[in-house]
This record gives sequence, C-alpha cells and structure tokens, in this order.
Amino acid sequence: MINLRQQKGQAMVEAVGALWILILVFFCIYYLFLMAIDKIRSLDTAYHLARVEQVQINPTLVPIELQCFGRLGMPQKIVASNSTGPHIDEITFQFIPRSFRSVLQPWKSVMRFAEPDWNFLDRSWPQAQVDTAPGLATLAKETALAVAKAQANSDGTLDAAEDVTDTLKAERG
Repeated sequence: MINLRQQKGQAMVEAVGALWILILVFFCIYYLFLMAIDKIRSLDTAYHLARVEQVQINPTLVPIELQCFGRLGMPQKIVASNSTGPHIDEITFQFIPRSFRSVLQPWKSVMRFAEPDWNFLDRSWPQAQVDTAPGLATLAKETALAVAKAQANSDGTLDAAEDVTDTLKAERG
C-alpha cells in the first residue's frame, strides 16, 4: 500500500497541468470562432459589394462595408475581360482578421458578378430606341386596360363551374 504522506501535492500538480491544457484548448476554440465569424462576415460583405456594383452606376462602398463587416476593409474591383459571354467582374474584400492583427498578409473574400448589359435593360429589342419611363397617365391607362380585360372574360362563370366539377371529381378519386 502506498503511503499518502509521500505523495504530497501530486494531484494538485496534475490538476494544474490539465487546467492549463483546457485553457489552451478553450482559447484555440475561441480564436477559431472569431476567425470563422470574420470570414463569414467578409463573404457577406463581398456579396453586398458585388450587388451594389452591379446595380449602381457610381456606387459608394464605405457604408456597405461598415454595415456588413463592422469596420473598414480594402475592397477592390477587378475587371475581367471575357469575349465569349457576359462580362464578369470580381469584387475582392481584403481584411485583417481580429484574431491575428500582426499578420501582414490580409485575408481575402472574392465574389464574381456579371455586369449588366444596359442596351438590354433600356430597350425592348436590340435595335429599338431607348424606352422612356412611363408617366402616371400611361400607367393609369394600362391599369384600366388590364382591369377591363379581366372583367371582359366571358367564360368566367363557366370556368368557376368547371373548377367545382373538377374538385368534386378529385375528391371522389
């Protein structure tokens, strides 16, 4: 039998060693989550920056960065030339992660997006003139025409009767 008086503090030394290992594991997991959160937020920021670049002619990117990422990063638009299809550009969002502020090389998130074809958006067909924005009178006339066509549906009661008979047939099996 082992004499307990000869083993003074052995359990305490082992517990302190195990405690330091647990603390180290805890901090590693904590920093792993911080890095994951930064990466997810940077991907979200890159997506929104690409969307702003796609729909606005002269975008302001700083409010998007602050709103999505919480701090300023380094967005950069890379123009890619593609002769066989839609024009595709890239937005890269570079940032220094919070967990590694001493790292000199920033992390990067990239999002690709297609540049809109303004000729397609502004014209009804390829050689047409630029479509003008409709005024209130044009919208009111088109609304009245759509309502008149909907009310002029002469077989509306026949359609309702067919719906009822089809429903009854479906319920019978």
